[in-house]
Amino acid sequence: MCPSCGGDHLDVLDGMDQICFQYELVEKPVVLTAHQRFSYWCAHCQKVHHPHLPDEVRKGGLAGPRLTALIGSLKGGCHTSYTTIQSFLGDVMGVPLSTGMLAKAVSKVSRALFVPYQELFEALPDQECLNIDETSHFDNGQKMWNWVFRAPAFTVFTIEDSRGAKVLEDVLGKECEALLGSDYYSSYRAYMKRAPVLVQFCLAHLIREARFLSQSHNKVIKNYGQSEVPPFKWTGS
Repeated sequence: MCPSCGGDHLDVLDGMDQICFQYELVEKPVVLTAHQRFSYWCAHCQKVHHPHLPDEVRKGGLAGPRLTALIGSLKGGCHTSYTTIQSFLGDVMGVPLSTGMLAKAVSKVSRALFVPYQELFEALPDQECLNIDETSHFDNGQKMWNWVFRAPAFTVFTIEDSRGAKVLEDVLGKECEALLGSDYYSSYRAYMKRAPVLVQFCLAHLIREARFLSQSHNKVIKNYGQSEVPPFKWTGS
């Protein structure tokens, strides 16, 4: 029956379907599989023997590959603490794992990602343009530097103990011809003398510096941060 006029005949229109999607968790989103190995006694050598587990089970361990990838994503991509991951897996997923087991899973993900990471790292010098920045953090009381190299299609992070131009030389080499986007830090200017790169200094930093100069109480300095631009006038017909 038509909901508008009450007519008793409706025709189905092909290709006019309306689809409504809804995501939902299943009741038990994780499957726990028990791999049973029978015990065999050898009367000759007086030892108990068990069959070998399949390689995929033995290498996977307590957490399978998909669960291991999820743990790695929560830790590396979402920056979640081990205790928070432990609570999420236990309360939501029904998977009670110790923080030590979670650390082993994250270490396994790191080892698995080493080869593709190295491939991207080695591809940096061949990029046409790279945006680079660095920020400090402390590791067990030692000041370290987290460098980021942003290429058009991927991003590479590396942790170094220096903020100097030597890091740029070690990562990009002396033959890099990329266009580098960076702030005004001296390491980038020093690297310009060691490699045939071009550097586009960050415009946001330029605007910030100009505003800082324009607010100076020194009139000479203040003039460097000010510019009088005539208003735009349309002269076309």
